Amino acid sequence: MVSKIGAKEFKSRVKATLMQIDGNIKEDDLYFSQTTSGYYIEYKPEYPNRSNADFIVYQDLAGSISVHGNMSALVPTIEHYENIDDFEQKTLINRCIKCHGKIEGEYFDGVNGKICIHCIKELFIYNGLKSLGLIKESED
Repeated sequence: MVSKIGAKEFKSRVKATLMQIDGNIKEDDLYFSQTTSGYYIEYKPEYPNRSNADFIVYQDLAGSISVHGNMSALVPTIEHYENIDDFEQKTLINRCIKCHGKIEGEYFDGVNGKICIHCIKELFIYNGLKSLGLIKESED
């Protein structure tokens, strides 16, 4: 399903998603641009210098989104999404609802979402959840 959105909505939704994924992302480090082929938001925390944290979220005129990251690597990372809804859903799906970190290894699948092993241990509930068989293992 194609979901074409305008520049204002793209900027707002991508910014909100990125800040929800990583609480360290600040609005001042996000740079928006519009080109003849689409829109993009570039994350540059050490602007004007480059860093390994830099990445770009790009939407083409058809509405599909790609994320280009790890620019200094031999083969940069590129992830593709059908549209803005697909981007929001897939980028947030494997994130801890408490710290927004990526779920890796053990986690608890709560009513409102997944909680990572680090947050579970920080809350001192790991042993209780483990003894009840409620701790799951991620398949990544």
